[in-house]
Amino acid sequence: MPDYLDVVVVDFDDTLCPFSEDFTCRTVVPGAIDALNRIREAGYVVVISSARNNTMYGGYGGEPHRDMVQFLHAKGIPHDRIDTGTNGKPVAYRYIDDKGVGCPLTEDGVVDWPGVCELLLGG
Repeated sequence: MPDYLDVVVVDFDDTLCPFSEDFTCRTVVPGAIDALNRIREAGYVVVISSARNNTMYGGYGGEPHRDMVQFLHAKGIPHDRIDTGTNGKPVAYRYIDDKGVGCPLTEDGVVDWPGVCELLLGG
């Protein structure tokens, strides 16, 4: 079986943290931590991938990227690795992204994590 079949790539802004123009992160999108724990328990590898590592924002290690990494650790958001963006988009079985076609969203426009679990895990 190809190794990417157990990988789920997760976006950051409006997926794990509501987006703000100044890139500050204050709260976790409701249900994200529980859902990511369930996804990992189901055997998937969770990779965080974000445009925050884009050279436009200072690249990997730039302030928006550093803030994201600090937020992930401070809030205890489950993940297996953080993509650096140096090899293009990570290859995965599924991508969870508020901009993805078919990704369930809340009325606030952030990812609906219970809906994601329903789609990915069947409940």
